[in-house]
Amino acid sequence: MLLAATSALVSSAWALDLHVAMTSPAGERTAVTYHDVESGPLPALRLPVANGRRWTAEFAYDGGPGVAALKLRLVEQTMVGPFPGAVHRQLGGRIALSTVAASTRLPVDPQATLPSPISVPSGPAWVVEAKMVGAVSNGDGGVEATKLVEMGTQAASAGDVVTARDVLGRALAQFPGSRQAAAAERVLKELAAVGLAAPAIAPEKWIQGSLAYADAPATLLVYFEVWCPHCKREIPELAARAESLRAMGVQVLLVTRLSKTSTEEGTLSFLAEYGVPFATLVDDNSRMTDAAAVSGIPAAAIARDGVIIWRGHPARLDDATLRGLLGAP
Repeated sequence: MLLAATSALVSSAWALDLHVAMTSPAGERTAVTYHDVESGPLPALRLPVANGRRWTAEFAYDGGPGVAALKLRLVEQTMVGPFPGAVHRQLGGRIALSTVAASTRLPVDPQATLPSPISVPSGPAWVVEAKMVGAVSNGDGGVEATKLVEMGTQAASAGDVVTARDVLGRALAQFPGSRQAAAAERVLKELAAVGLAAPAIAPEKWIQGSLAYADAPATLLVYFEVWCPHCKREIPELAARAESLRAMGVQVLLVTRLSKTSTEEGTLSFLAEYGVPFATLVDDNSRMTDAAAVSGIPAAAIARDGVIIWRGHPARLDDATLRGLLGAP
């Protein structure tokens, strides 16, 4: 019922995007693509309780100039006396992916799947899939490429989607395989969410406060997890702007997922430490995350009148930009 995903640097010259999905015994499926995550363990993901048992999916990526591999271990958590978290049973799997070819970009292929389904003792099975969705050269496109990406990103931040798509599209076409082209592609993926229906507020759990879209003219959704160092910088900075946001008619909704490295207790401790007053919900099923085309964190979206009117990095949303987007005085 949950997912996992990541990407990795396969060598100093190549950045690899990797897409991983998990399908629950009930057929529910979620998926995420992460960008530029180095080889090694990935944040663990807590799966829903099945047959009274709690499982955690622990992923690790082995990347190199040769064959890349994704490893999965499912760990069952049980209760021993009053102490949670004792490992009762473990299952392992490994996906062999592919050698990274010396080309500017890999297609949405090759695809590999774990021995599927992964049978869980005393319960149904999860299906796990993984595939490479792109490999981009980290070469430098130079000053002109950098200028195009800066112009496109500024237009995206200001809500000028037409200009942003045009300029960033030129960066992709003129400097394929460059690090600037990779940056342009990431912003274009964010812009694809603009105009979509706002994610339905359907939390698995509220861990602080609650709200509805009808409570304010506009809602700023911010996606974060406490293991993310950039999130730990951006969320307190937003909290310091709470009054000015409220004055513009903007309410803030924090969306997070719980894992071995982002527990509910750790998240609440972080919110309390920095005096973060915003409503916070758990989106472990990734419905709200997927609906806003979020593939990396921190990420932000503005919803108004049931539609996403802005998508991007929260650092790009200063008060002046917000006023321009919302037509606030």
